[in-house]
Amino acid sequence: MENLNETNQTAIIETMLYNGPIGNKFEQLVEGVEFTPISRIIAESFIDNAKRGTLSFLKAQNVNFNLGGIYEMKYSLLKDICKVMEEIQATYLTFTFVQIDPRDQRLQCKPYSENKMMYMIASLQTQSKETIKENNYLIINVKQDLSLGDLKISDEDLNGFRESYLKNGHLLLTDYLKNNNTLYISYHIVDLLDTLSKDVCEQFIINLCEISDVKKVIFENNLGDRLLQDQYKKFFETREKQMTLVFSTDKGYYDMGSLYP
Repeated sequence: MENLNETNQTAIIETMLYNGPIGNKFEQLVEGVEFTPISRIIAESFIDNAKRGTLSFLKAQNVNFNLGGIYEMKYSLLKDICKVMEEIQATYLTFTFVQIDPRDQRLQCKPYSENKMMYMIASLQTQSKETIKENNYLIINVKQDLSLGDLKISDEDLNGFRESYLKNGHLLLTDYLKNNNTLYISYHIVDLLDTLSKDVCEQFIINLCEISDVKKVIFENNLGDRLLQDQYKKFFETREKQMTLVFSTDKGYYDMGSLYP
């Protein structure tokens, strides 16, 4: 499978709003400096929203996910994957939602279960969003002693994990999220390198989130008169109740990805 997004996804990809690096969307919403960073306010609203919404729904439907919807990714692995991207001239790191056996010997996941769990597999893609052949990796919740080479998986295996999700978790979530059901999340290499340079840490926490009513949250925190309407409309106006990933460290929260669809 040379193209991660198969024929039925081509139209979706061609109509996406985001091309190139977009920075941390959480930090482009209000003018001036806030007492509490707007990135923290919005990100925490996404996390809380998921607990009440998406994660609660998945649990009720017996769809397994990592404990609390919280995943981990080592800083060193993300740095290594960016080096590979530079070497092979990949533009995007794209996470595909899949369902995978949490007992896979390469993973460290909770809770351990006989049921497959929601997971995100990273693929290296070109500027035109085509996956560079056989460049897929397990980089989330992996065992500490494994290298990037140990974590590489085939296009065929990725396709199998993806099909498992499409027939189960994705199908159920479509009833809940309607048309706002995320299949992929892409990160431009410029955004990844920027985050790596700003926040040197041991690991990133990756939160499985649900986008909240961003404008409402901003007004509730008395920042409505400083809202940058263009940025809000571009990134969040039509995204409420959509699943996304939010990276976090002790320093802050990062949301750099473009959501598909």
